[in-house]
Amino acid sequence: MIRHLVTALGFVAASFTVSPAIAQTAPDTLIVLDGSGSMWGQIDGRTKIDIARETLSSVLSEVSPSMNIGMIAYGHRVRGQCSDIETLVPMGPAGQTVPRMIDAANRISPRGMTPLSDAVRKAAEEMLYTERAATVVLITDGIETCDADPCALGRELEAAGIDFTAHVVGFGLTGDEGRQVACLAENTGGRYVPAGDADQLVDALRDTIMADENDFVEEEEDFVEEEPAPPARRRVEFTFRDAADGPKLQVNELHIVIEPRGEAAYDEWLGWRHERDYTAEGMFDPGVYDVIVIREKDRATLRARFEIEVPEGGDTLVVDRAIAARLKVNTLVHAGQRIEHGKGVRTANKRGTGYGVYELVPVSGGVADEGARIGFAYRADLDIAIGPGDYVLRGTFARSITREKLISIAPGETKEIDFDFELARVWVEFRDAGGFPAARPYTRASDKPAGSAFFASGRDVMNNEKLPWYLPVGSWRLETGHEGSGGKRAQLVVTVARPGEEITLSPTEGQRLSDADIARMSDGGRTGCLGFGGTEHGRNACIVEKVEFSAGLQPGSDEVSIDGQPNPYANEDTGTSAPLPPGIYGLVERAGFDLANGADISEAVAICAMSPFVAYPDGYVQSKVRSPVADATGIPYRTSIIGQCKAIDGGASCRMWQPEAPDSVQTREFSVTPAADGHVRLVNRTRGNQEGMLYACVRQGGEMSATETLPDGRRAIDHIMSRADGGPELSYSDSGEYLGSRAVEARPPSPAPEPGGDFGAIAGLYGRLGSSGEPKQGDDLLDACYYNGLVLYAGGFAQGFRENISAETREGTTTPPVASMHMMCRGTAQVAACDARQGAYPDGAPVPAPIQLASKPGDMIELCVSGDCFSMQQCRDPRAAFAGDLPAPDGRHWLDHILTRPDGGPGLERAGRP
Repeated sequence: MIRHLVTALGFVAASFTVSPAIAQTAPDTLIVLDGSGSMWGQIDGRTKIDIARETLSSVLSEVSPSMNIGMIAYGHRVRGQCSDIETLVPMGPAGQTVPRMIDAANRISPRGMTPLSDAVRKAAEEMLYTERAATVVLITDGIETCDADPCALGRELEAAGIDFTAHVVGFGLTGDEGRQVACLAENTGGRYVPAGDADQLVDALRDTIMADENDFVEEEEDFVEEEPAPPARRRVEFTFRDAADGPKLQVNELHIVIEPRGEAAYDEWLGWRHERDYTAEGMFDPGVYDVIVIREKDRATLRARFEIEVPEGGDTLVVDRAIAARLKVNTLVHAGQRIEHGKGVRTANKRGTGYGVYELVPVSGGVADEGARIGFAYRADLDIAIGPGDYVLRGTFARSITREKLISIAPGETKEIDFDFELARVWVEFRDAGGFPAARPYTRASDKPAGSAFFASGRDVMNNEKLPWYLPVGSWRLETGHEGSGGKRAQLVVTVARPGEEITLSPTEGQRLSDADIARMSDGGRTGCLGFGGTEHGRNACIVEKVEFSAGLQPGSDEVSIDGQPNPYANEDTGTSAPLPPGIYGLVERAGFDLANGADISEAVAICAMSPFVAYPDGYVQSKVRSPVADATGIPYRTSIIGQCKAIDGGASCRMWQPEAPDSVQTREFSVTPAADGHVRLVNRTRGNQEGMLYACVRQGGEMSATETLPDGRRAIDHIMSRADGGPELSYSDSGEYLGSRAVEARPPSPAPEPGGDFGAIAGLYGRLGSSGEPKQGDDLLDACYYNGLVLYAGGFAQGFRENISAETREGTTTPPVASMHMMCRGTAQVAACDARQGAYPDGAPVPAPIQLASKPGDMIELCVSGDCFSMQQCRDPRAAFAGDLPAPDGRHWLDHILTRPDGGPGLERAGRP
């Protein structure tokens, strides 16, 4: 059986035979790609870099696999540096380099200058242009910006080269700009090809990248031996869709596996993105084939398997298949009001704007699998690809009201439903004993006649805008008044009779529940909360509609069929068997790794030391990174990736995420093949069958010592094996023999470094600004300081915190925010470097790169981590600003909890700052 895995890049090597007497070798070719900041410019509504990526993928998939080709880029790493030139993929056979070239192009983020002359010179020198034929294809959307003369460079390279040619593709250049770079091509006998849009860029790249290859393939029939005629093959066009009536899917969105049965075979396979109105095409022998299609979309992995038969014939066979289904959800506040996608509605329920946020929970055998739920944060509507089957669709409005509905969706179906939260609008207009409205009116809602169990709270007025409450049918207790006014508040009961109702309430200070109100709230037959919970951003919301399978709502069949074939991925075993042999590895993510090559081994050992990958017997995996702040923190490695793997046919399926970003879950599937001495070869099925090697770092006779001791007295491998989840670690003898797993005792946290510097001029309480960096005023600034704030002390210690949304508040109190990070800064108030750690002092994993802190005009500071920067604005005189706020549950003002240093050092007030 011939197996052919179709990568997401659509690249396949077609085999052919040419007599050595008539084939000459095409010159080596290096593509020089413009990664300068101007590539973010747009043509026909799309960025130039996106167009360049797609056209490169298309054209490179057509080159001969034996052609030597590679890629250089410039201007893609740093701003303002003419030296930013990098060889992304060294020259090699296209069969090996093209997938890496396309992957490298997809990862480029334009940002810098245009040193095109130096980049072309570097390409020529790497190809030894003075010793053999060489071709450079320059793709640029701008002229030279680094004080060099491309015309003079062309003359120089032509004079010194054996057979040097430079082709230039001017992408979106004006006529004058084109003339300034065309001379580079003309002076080397190459071509200048202008391209004004995506189609022209495809043609230009074909004319240049493949020009020399076509020139060097000659046919001379006198020297060709006749070969048997190939089997009669039929052209097949494949179109894959999420649903039967959906748009065609592009090949880069899919992982496709075609398995011929019997003696059938196929060849000349091409996958398409935007260039064709079908997904892929190929030439197939008559016969039967199994087709498996895998797609990752909206946090879900969609899989389909079906059979196709290719009968004999001369025309094109069209295969059009739906691989999943599609779900469209329209969000309704009530039957007469729909929420526009992404916009939300203004509401007092939570923070001013309410959205419909959803989760899908798969149902199997009458049971909802909460562990497999898929969340869709901050979407007022859904339009998603989803596997066919039965689901609980859970929606939460404004983090406060949750409903559940049971839905069933068939293979290939597009199902559109209206998710109606059935809410009424309630206006609360509180006035104090003197008849005056509150300056900061604040209301909370409960389904209990008394107590502090409130499922929603918020301000009725924000920035002089009156906001309504949205409540479902039922009776609800409201507590309202000026924020922080304690007993000077009012309590009342509101009864909502129907969705869409408009209710206005006018409570006054001191108002309390009447006996009739208490009776209404205590009536066991009234409508209230069925429980508390919801989607990711509403775990304490009031549940007013819940799917109860025990009440007779039974879903459909457990197993879904696709095109008449059982879905092989339904009801997957979620056990914890270890698909990867336990051990410490160096993950080398490239093809061609040779266990007998000294350079390859050196590369792997360096990875073992700097970014080791650990697999445990229970399927838990983690990747670590050598920390640049190891000396200061005493923790030489930080955990960068964690995950859980399970065995699948021929390999492993792993769900992996970043510890500091639990929403960053990605599923990866690997083929796993054991190699000699404990090493493991991998093929990443979800990344275009990218090949890789798990190099066994610690083993008997291995290069990495099991006895190396770090300055803290612990072995290096003990630091590496320390699990992020606290589970059992691995154990090795001093000779490197694996001894199995071992339980570990909890270790005390390492001490944090001491701060140093004078930050008295900027010490204070700060709130994080939005991505625009625009200053805030009034309540908006106070909210920023409460919900996402940072306290910077005069000595350089700082702590950041966020709103404690998981805590249950007591009546008449406000729960203080929780610590999210802390850092130690050294330097001056103008500029400083800070070592940061996640969580509360002194625990938490170290942030790998130092945070740069700088003061800005207007009571602001700027924090930058690895080039990503954001601004924070000082909340001046916080005592006065938050004077009317509620106390914390222990009776102290919540601000006292924030301004008190956890390390015992001088606080803001003792440091002379308010």
